[in-house]
Amino acid sequence: MSEIGSLKSSPATHSLRRRWLGTEIYWLFQGIGWGAVFVIGMVPVIFDPILSTGLLQAQLAFQLAYSLSGLALSHLLRVIVVNHLRTAESWLGFAIWLVPWVISLGVLLSISGVVVTLLLYSHYPQIANPYVPHISFAEVAARLTIDLPLMGIWVGFYLGIRAYRQTRFDSLERAQLNAALHESELRALKAQMDPHFLFNSLNSLRALISESDFRAREAVTRLADLLRSTLEVSRLSEVSLEEEWETTKNYLYIEQLRRGARLGWKVQFAPDILKCRLPPLILQGLVENALKHGLDLTESGGEISIDGRIQSDVLELIVTNPGRIDLGKSGTGMGLENARSRLSLVFGPGASLNLSHGGEGKVVAEVRIPQRRTKEANQRV
Repeated sequence: MSEIGSLKSSPATHSLRRRWLGTEIYWLFQGIGWGAVFVIGMVPVIFDPILSTGLLQAQLAFQLAYSLSGLALSHLLRVIVVNHLRTAESWLGFAIWLVPWVISLGVLLSISGVVVTLLLYSHYPQIANPYVPHISFAEVAARLTIDLPLMGIWVGFYLGIRAYRQTRFDSLERAQLNAALHESELRALKAQMDPHFLFNSLNSLRALISESDFRAREAVTRLADLLRSTLEVSRLSEVSLEEEWETTKNYLYIEQLRRGARLGWKVQFAPDILKCRLPPLILQGLVENALKHGLDLTESGGEISIDGRIQSDVLELIVTNPGRIDLGKSGTGMGLENARSRLSLVFGPGASLNLSHGGEGKVVAEVRIPQRRTKEANQRV
């Protein structure tokens, strides 16, 4: 982590209470750490072969007082660190500022240890050291060889955990932001998709009204079924191929009522792929594009071929129609660009939609959609 600003937004700096008192997990680590110091200090005495009751009591009292002093001083250091992080501009400046504090509190911890020792000498004269009748520089210096590294390790451990927690927090925040952005983009795409789809369907119905009342009534019935199924899936980010084919089939029936023999279609799905997942109205959009930019541009019409298979956990849908790709126009329409965006948002960069010439005056649209091995419930967006 190269910038100190990355630690400033830690949740521990958000409230006055947390800055001064810390969190439950902080006190858990404090208890474990200084508890370990207490136990380590007691080990030499417990295993002393000539252990005396007075020595055990004195060492117990010293280690308890020393560990509590360390806990109090390290907590004071934490408060100082947290509050200074709010204004620090660089790691170098922060380190230059921090070192004197670590040294000062390390000295205080050493002095507190010597004071406790002298108090114990007065209470347990049998363990007293006649050469240390009062606090001396030598005694403090001897303790500093332990206490300064201990405070340095403590502050390093604290900043390390803080940086780790902030990294996790930032990662979660970025993931939530990306999810919110994806949801917003999907909503915007669907807001474009639904009016576009309805507009084209109504245009087909309008063309039928002047031709045949019976066919127009049949088209209205089919359109009602189509809109109902569309509304059912429009709130979902993904549907099964079975649901998508039902919607596409209703759309084809409506278009065939208007075009008659000029429109035919052939479908070939491999076994067991109807449960595969894809964004709603992807297949229907490909068929609509095949009609608008393919069959409608030929006098005799033609047949749309729809093939589906799964290879290496990737669903492949291939729509083939008579026509050609006009490279001089962007006229693949809003529908295909919308479909590409939704594929990328829902299934990631592994999903794709490509148009190509298939030979013999054919245009081939191929969609590849990775299938997740573990599927959660559909996310409503």
